[in-house]
Amino acid sequence: MNEYLKSETFQLSDNSTFLYSVECGIADSAAALNLLSNSNKYVSFKLQLIDSQTSEVLGSYDEIVFDQSNLPVHTNYCYQVNTQGIGNRNVYLRLIVDNNFNSDYAMGELHAIGNTLQKISVQKMDYTNGEIVKNYALFQNYPNPFNPTTTINYQLPQTGNVTLKIYDILGREVATLVNEQKNLGRYSVNFDASSLASGVYIYRIKVNDYVCSKKMLMIK
Repeated sequence: MNEYLKSETFQLSDNSTFLYSVECGIADSAAALNLLSNSNKYVSFKLQLIDSQTSEVLGSYDEIVFDQSNLPVHTNYCYQVNTQGIGNRNVYLRLIVDNNFNSDYAMGELHAIGNTLQKISVQKMDYTNGEIVKNYALFQNYPNPFNPTTTINYQLPQTGNVTLKIYDILGREVATLVNEQKNLGRYSVNFDASSLASGVYIYRIKVNDYVCSKKMLMIK
């Protein structure tokens, strides 16, 4: 499916800008919650700017993750991208869809007169900007199962005091990985469980009004 989710090729230079809009959302929130609430499932969407001749990824934007803690209604995001420093290139935009479960996709081609994706509330950024964080997320650790170390990733759409703790299956705290103020962005933290016994552990993040927990398995 990702092979088809591309724009037509267009030309950019150091003196150009371009606008794009993306709309994401859930059509049936009850069905989505029923699906995504099992086994820490997620579906993600992100937009990439690609050099049409070299296939180089020039910029990645708008990674939006749908999981059991984030099922937003349809939202239209719009950006004005400054391409100073990009040189003279032919490029295209590509939408990448990813998930962690077996699924089927359907795709439709819609044509409309007028502003289907409106250019409203435009946010400005440079083409080299990293992916824009739109929502809180705590991702599944990898590798999982692990022995004895694993990596946990999370993201924040705004600044807040972050606590990330590990608990055993009985709810006893065994480690604190993060307990400090963090700015908007994406973060990665390593967990070394070499001093712990094999088994199921829970990692839990709390920041502002967001709380999320996930399971992981350590096997020695």
